[in-house]
Amino acid sequence: MSVRWIFNVAASDHGPEQRIPIQAGTTIGRSSKNELTLPEPSVSSFHARVDGVGAELGIVDIGSQNGTVIEGLGRLPKDRPVALKAGMRIRFARTEVVVVAESLGVDPSESTIYGGPPSPGPSSAPAPPPAPAPAPAPAPPAQFPPPVPSGHGPLDDEPSGQFATLQANRMGPEGELAAVAALETMGARLILMDQAQPRVVPIVAATNTIGRRSAADVHIQSGSVSYRHAEIRFVASTFTFQIKDLESANGTVLNRVTLTPDISQRIELDSCLRIGPIEAVLRANVESDRSPTPPDFDERVAARLISKAKLNPAAFKSAKKDAPGPLGDALILAGHVAPDDWADAARETRLFGSSAGGGAAKKIALVLLFIAVAAAIAFVAFKEQLMGS
Repeated sequence: MSVRWIFNVAASDHGPEQRIPIQAGTTIGRSSKNELTLPEPSVSSFHARVDGVGAELGIVDIGSQNGTVIEGLGRLPKDRPVALKAGMRIRFARTEVVVVAESLGVDPSESTIYGGPPSPGPSSAPAPPPAPAPAPAPAPPAQFPPPVPSGHGPLDDEPSGQFATLQANRMGPEGELAAVAALETMGARLILMDQAQPRVVPIVAATNTIGRRSAADVHIQSGSVSYRHAEIRFVASTFTFQIKDLESANGTVLNRVTLTPDISQRIELDSCLRIGPIEAVLRANVESDRSPTPPDFDERVAARLISKAKLNPAAFKSAKKDAPGPLGDALILAGHVAPDDWADAARETRLFGSSAGGGAAKKIALVLLFIAVAAAIAFVAFKEQLMGS
C-alpha cells in the first residue's frame, strides 16, 4: 500500500498552519532553495533533511545552529537519522511540525514515546472485544546509511537527477553552504558594544539578521533598535561581507556613512557599524584575499593608536598580558579603544603596513629630503666653482 507522509506545520507569526507532503530527499530550512521552506529566522538556511527509501523515512539534522528536537527524545546529534513515526512532534529551532502518515492505517498508540491510545468516544454500551487475529510477521527494521564523515552532513552524499542539480547549486562557489563552510574556518565575529552586555557574536550563517526581535541572529535589546534592523551576508564567491539596512527607524551607519535602506553595501573587515545607538566592529582571522590575518596585526593597530594618543599604553600592556582571545577584541570590549578609532587605525595599517602610522611615508619623505639636501650641496659647490673660475 502506498504511503504519503505529511508534515503538519504549526501556525506561527510567519504563516498559517500548513500540510506539507515529504519524501526521501526533502530538505528543510529557511532558504527558499529547500523543498520545505520554514521562514522562521531561528531556522538555519539548510537545517535538516528527510532520509530513507519508500515508507521507511527518517529525519536527520545537517548541522543546524539551533537544533532539531524530537519530543521525548531531545535534540538530535548531527548526521544521525531517526525514523519517523505517525504522531511524532519535531521542532526545527522554534517551528514545530507533527508527522502524519496517510493511507497507512498507522495507530499512534504503537509508539511508547509519542502518545497513548486514543480516548474512546461516547457510547451507550461498551464496544465488543476485537476478534483475535494472527500475529503479523515483524517488519524489517528501517535501514539508514551510516553517518557521513563530512563537515557538511548528508548533502555531501552522491546525488542524482534534479536533486543533484539543486545540491550542486547549494554547494557551489556562490551557494549558502559554501559560505557556511568558509565561515567555519575564518573566525568571523561582531564585537558588539551592547550597553546591556558587550560581547562577541560569532558570524556562522550566510545571512544574519540584526534586530530587537528575540529570534534575530544578532539580538540587541534596545528600544532604539528595530525588530528587523539590518542584515549581514557573507558572499562565498567574492569572499566578502555585505550589509543592508532593513528600513530601520533609526538607521544603520557604516564607518560614519548612513546606509540607504534596502541597498547592500560591502563591509570591510574591522569596519565600524552603528545599529541605532549600538556600535559594533566586524572582525575575522582571514583577509578578503583569503590569506590569514598577520598574527601581529592587532599589535600594529594598537601601536598606531598609541602614537595618535587614542590608546593608553598601560591599558595596551594590561590587555596584551591578560586578553583570553585576540588583542583587538579585548581592547574594544573593555572600552580602551572606541570602535570608530579602531576602524580608522586598522584601515590605515592595512594601507601602509606600518605599526606607528605612516612608516612607509616617512621613509619616502626621508629619501626625498636626502635627495633635496644632496642637490642643494651640489648646487652650492657648483656655484662656488663658477665664482672661483
